[in-house]
Formats: sequence, C-alpha cells, structure tokens
Amino acid sequence: MAGRRRGRRSGRPAADPASGSPSDAKADGGTRDAAPDRGAPKKDAPTAAGGGATRGRRRRRGGRGGRATAGGGPPAAEREFSCGGVVVRDGACLVINPVRPDGRTIATLPKGHPEEGEDPPTAALREIWEETSVSASITARLGEVVYWYQREGKRIRKTVRMYLCAHVEGEPIADGFEVTRAYWMPLEQALDELAFPGDREMVAQAIARAERDR
Repeated sequence: MAGRRRGRRSGRPAADPASGSPSDAKADGGTRDAAPDRGAPKKDAPTAAGGGATRGRRRRRGGRGGRATAGGGPPAAEREFSCGGVVVRDGACLVINPVRPDGRTIATLPKGHPEEGEDPPTAALREIWEETSVSASITARLGEVVYWYQREGKRIRKTVRMYLCAHVEGEPIADGFEVTRAYWMPLEQALDELAFPGDREMVAQAIARAERDR
C-alpha cells in the first residue's frame, strides 16, 4: 500500500543500546508496502538517544536500492537495510502479524527501515513502537540477518540488524495498517512458530543470553 503511515502515537524515549557482537543468521522475511495516511497529525516517537521527534514520510519496510553498474552492464544487486528487535517480557517476546500482499498470516518480529538521518538503534525502537504501541529499551545488539530475495526481477540483498530489548511500557496494539495483530508469544513457542529462520535465530540468541545472565 503506497502513501504515508497513519499519525504516530506519543512515546517515551528509551536508553542507548549496550554493545554487542553481530552474528550471521540464515534468512528472514520479505518487505511490505507502506500504509496509507489516515490524515492524523504526526506525533513524537521514542528515540534511542532520548527526546526529539521522528517526522516525515514513512518509508517502506524495504530499503534503498542499488544502482546500475558502470559501462551500461547489468544492474548491480540492490541492497536494503532494516532494524528491529526481540522485545522480551516475562519469558515472552513481542510478535506481529504483518499485512502481506499474498494475504497469508505469518508471525514475525517487528522491524523496518530507518528514516532519513536515523541511526539503527533509534530506528529499531521507533519501528517497534509504531507497529505495536510498545515502548522498549535496547539492552544488547543480537546480530544481523543477511539474505537474498527477488522483487520485480531484481536480486535484493537485505540486511536486518536486530537488538535485544526490554519492555518499558504499553500493551501490544497493532497499528491496523502494516500490522493486523501484535501480541506476546512465549520464547520457546516463538522458536517454532516464527515464520522466518532469521527471526527464530534471533530469538534463540535472546534465550541463550538470558540463560547466561541468570
């Protein structure tokens, strides 16, 4: 769906991320079109650095495209970059059912593309908040999921950077445009029911980190 996203909810700024080492994962899900604008005024969104509003036209969950190679050869593979998080509370993680062009219902983790001038931690927290109404804070960087897919005959190399997040406030409420449902799912259940291997790998890392911290 083209156009701008609906008006944003007010949110609470969250803390800066803790350091972490990236790791490789197998795969993740595709992208979704942005949702139409409901005409409501934009409001401030939470940021990793605290304070400040995130404004402007909503980007697709995909990312920036690549360019054709010099000399008129075949176009280089396009690249996309997204950010998201595994938000954990009481042994469960935050899960969404995104709107998909094929109409299927799948379970995945909240994620999306950074807006202009936005750093990855801020983008991850904003996407979580916009899609689910949940405010979170980053506690560690889990890693990156890298995979390839095709769109309109073009090869796309997508990287998704994921963070481990703690719940700050709010109960899951789907935005109704990009997401049809947002809810808590037990971590062990998520290992089986999340649609994409990359999401499942990030949840596995979140579980392993929690066990180490006990």
